[in-house]
Amino acid sequence: MVAELGKNIRSLNPQYQTDNTIGCGDLIELETNACGMRIHYALEYQIRDTSGIVQAWSEALSYGLRSAPSLSIADFPNLLEGQILDIRLRYSENQSNDTNDYSDILTLVTGSCSPELLSFLPINTSCSYTDDGGFSMILDRDLESGEKLVASLFYEFNPITEPNVFSLADQKDTTTLIDNGDNTFTYQWPSDTPILPGNYKVRYQTQDSTALNPEWNSLEGTERGFTIGSPTPVTFSGTRLNNVFCNGGSDGAIRLDASGGVGNYEYQVNGSNWLPFDNTNTHLINTFSSGTYSIKVRDANECTERN
Repeated sequence: MVAELGKNIRSLNPQYQTDNTIGCGDLIELETNACGMRIHYALEYQIRDTSGIVQAWSEALSYGLRSAPSLSIADFPNLLEGQILDIRLRYSENQSNDTNDYSDILTLVTGSCSPELLSFLPINTSCSYTDDGGFSMILDRDLESGEKLVASLFYEFNPITEPNVFSLADQKDTTTLIDNGDNTFTYQWPSDTPILPGNYKVRYQTQDSTALNPEWNSLEGTERGFTIGSPTPVTFSGTRLNNVFCNGGSDGAIRLDASGGVGNYEYQVNGSNWLPFDNTNTHLINTFSSGTYSIKVRDANECTERN
C-alpha cells in the first residue's frame, strides 16, 4: 500500500489497495512529493476495535527529519486482527516541533495473518524410478470463507554445478484444508502434480480467494527447505539349487535373494499371482518342473527391478 506524503498536503491516500485492508506481510509505504527531499514529520496512530473503543494517539515514528518510510503491522504495538488502524502525519511547515499541522487520517483494517506452520512432512517417492513425491504442512487454523492458501515450490535444478540455487518450479492454491480433528489443519501438495527426488523450498501465504496469486518473491509465509528422497532400487538374484531329479518331476529348486526398496518382498513366476517371500530377503522355491521361467520380484510399494 502506498500513501502520499507532502509538506503542504493535508491528505494521506492509499494508491494500490482499494479495500484499505492490510495483512501481516503488507507494507504501508509513504511516498513524498517533496522532490526526493527529506522532511520533518512524526507518524502517529490510534487503534480502534469493532466496538468503537479507541486507544489514544501514539507515535510510531517520532518527529524528525527523514525520508519516506515503509511500515508493517509489527510497527504498531498491540494491533490485533480485525482492529482498525488510523494513521496521520504530524508536521510543521516551518520545520519546527512547536506548531503542529496534521494530515488527513488514513484508515486501515487489519486482515488475517497466514496460518502458522506447526509441522512439515516431506513424502518420498514410492520407487527409485517414480516422480510421486510430495509434502504436507500442518497449520494452526482453517481457511476462512473467501480465503485461499497459495504455495510456491522451488527446486534446486543443478545441485552440483549450482548448489543452493533454487528456481520456481510450480505454484498451487486451494480454498480447502484437511481437518485433522484436533484444531489443526493439513495442506497437501496436489497428488496430480508429483515431485521428483531432490532439494526443494516452499513458501506460502493466504489471501483473498478472488485475488490473483502473488509473485513468488512476495509470499510472506514461512520458507521451508526440504529434501524428497527415494528408496534404493529393488534388485534380486536367482540361484539354482538343484534340477528336477526325475523325468516328469517338479522338485527343481531356486533361491531368490532380494535387496533395496521398501518393506516385504513378493515374487511372481511367469505372470502368475504374486506370492510373499518366506523370509525377509530370501525365498526358496522348490516346485519347479523342467522348463524356462520368468521371475519378477517387487517390494511393498510394488516397485520392481529396473535394468
